[in-house]
Amino acid sequence: MDLSDIVQKNKADKGLRFANFLIDTILFYCSFLIFAFVIGFIAIVLGFDTSFLVELENIHPLLDRLITAFIMVFYFFGFETLTKGRSIGKFITGTKVVTLEGEIPTANVFLKRSFCRIIPFEAFSFLAKTVGTTAFLKQLLWLKSISTMNLIYR
Repeated sequence: MDLSDIVQKNKADKGLRFANFLIDTILFYCSFLIFAFVIGFIAIVLGFDTSFLVELENIHPLLDRLITAFIMVFYFFGFETLTKGRSIGKFITGTKVVTLEGEIPTANVFLKRSFCRIIPFEAFSFLAKTVGTTAFLKQLLWLKSISTMNLIYR
């Protein structure tokens, strides 16, 4: 049995993929809120002008989404690159990302994966018959060349 057969045999099921999505999404937003609170607290303690915090409440919704998307890409890219294919959700569920050959993806692939997270409906890619964002997007005819990854039990 070659390595690609082992990878195919150990693919994470849809339930684990959904659990990863929920855990990662909840932890991202919690981390985001904690970070924002710490920045605001430090600004107040150090006596900086905090009017910018009030201005953030009135930010244009599109700009808000773009800023959040940028932070989300950075957050997941950092986690998956530093941990070689594992986010906090993947640590909890005991899964990790590997290539079709069972190898650890490159940082470039992790960056592509992170950008894919901000594509509308990408979060539901786990529902596709084939595994991965690429397969899901190809089924929707949106994109043609994002590296296919597998999520396996560790």
